[in-house]
Amino acid sequence: GDVYKRQSQLRTQDDECLLILDSRSNQILDYKTLSDTDTITIPDRINLEKNPDNIVLRTDLVDTHIAICSLEVLGHFIDNFDYNQMRDDLIADLLESEIVDDHIHVYELGQEDYSARIQNYRLLSQVSLDIIRRYNHPFVLNGNIGIKEKLNLSYLHQNVYRDDSCDIAHSANMINSCLLYTSPSPRDS
Repeated sequence: GDVYKRQSQLRTQDDECLLILDSRSNQILDYKTLSDTDTITIPDRINLEKNPDNIVLRTDLVDTHIAICSLEVLGHFIDNFDYNQMRDDLIADLLESEIVDDHIHVYELGQEDYSARIQNYRLLSQVSLDIIRRYNHPFVLNGNIGIKEKLNLSYLHQNVYRDDSCDIAHSANMINSCLLYTSPSPRDS
């Protein structure tokens, strides 16, 4: 199934989508990208009159681009080698196929869960701020998770991290949510 997160600051225009779900099983009945259309057409294969209480339309979810697939999915890529993107091509093909009986289900991350796909500078900046602001605890800067050079960071007030080797004047005004460290000097080649 695909993993989705409720709408957040990490949403881009490319993430604008409509998911039509079966509320009992979280099975995706239809998927539409909304960035290139103003009108939404619900396919005839979805019978709204038969089970109106079980069908949910969601536009508040962001695709995390995490897909947990069975081995059978690989066969779809072999048969359809011209797929450009899993989300747009494979999902659309599976949902519209009258031959293939594969199903796609949604798993929605909780409010305390965090996932992000960095695809531009704005998202990189937002994820960096989220890390500095400790929104992804226990993955925090002073835990040195994912940092090649080990920094001896101290966590100060207002989400300020300072490397122990960094000297700062007492009169310095620091902004909230920042990382202060001494950059190594360029090495001679």
